[in-house]
Amino acid sequence: MSKLGAELVFDAIVKKPDLLFCVASGGSPSGLYQEMIKKHHSNPTFFLQTSMDQVG
Repeated sequence: MSKLGAELVFDAIVKKPDLLFCVASGGSPSGLYQEMIKKHHSNPTFFLQTSMDQVG
């Protein structure tokens, strides 16, 4: 499930590199965030234009 969610996020970033990604707290999204970390390690510039904000 986390990998599918990450792919949806990555596809959205490809379509709109300056995407504002609002992150949720808690344990539920932790798998998604781990996938995002892997993406960053394999492609450090992927999130360069993306902004992140915390919700909640």
